[in-house]
Amino acid sequence: MILLRGPKESKHAHPPNQEEAGAVTVKANLKKVATEHPQVPPAQILRTHLSHVPSEILVELPEGENLKKAIRRVRRKDLPPNPKSLQDLEEIPERFQKTTGEAPEQFLLFDSKYDGEEDEGRVILFGTKQNLEILARSQIWFLNGTFKVSHHLYSSFYYYGQN
Repeated sequence: MILLRGPKESKHAHPPNQEEAGAVTVKANLKKVATEHPQVPPAQILRTHLSHVPSEILVELPEGENLKKAIRRVRRKDLPPNPKSLQDLEEIPERFQKTTGEAPEQFLLFDSKYDGEEDEGRVILFGTKQNLEILARSQIWFLNGTFKVSHHLYSSFYYYGQN
């Protein structure tokens, strides 16, 4: 015997909140855009996509910083895990060897893993050919040392030498 039941009665006595539903849709769209366009900074995504959202829906959205965090969290899902040791860092994935944008350029300029010498250390150089040419033509370089954000496996350093 099959017992059929009708729809369950809801304890809610109010109509659905259209603005709240709109905010859920906006957040989903922001996350989709962030995934499809990883080169676009979170702040730019918010400026572009929230400018067309009605104010009734905007008040239902989290604050801007929380939306940026959500965008970064969605993007991190596609990243490989951080290596725990140098042995864990085998090959640098192809997508991290080129710049993003309309005309991707080679960004991994050198990896000592492939230079044939067995050494305890590893040197990885990131940059673009155009930026190296600009540096080569410049008489003065201004540097910014963000060493405390360097991964624990690596060292950042300045070398200042003259020929």
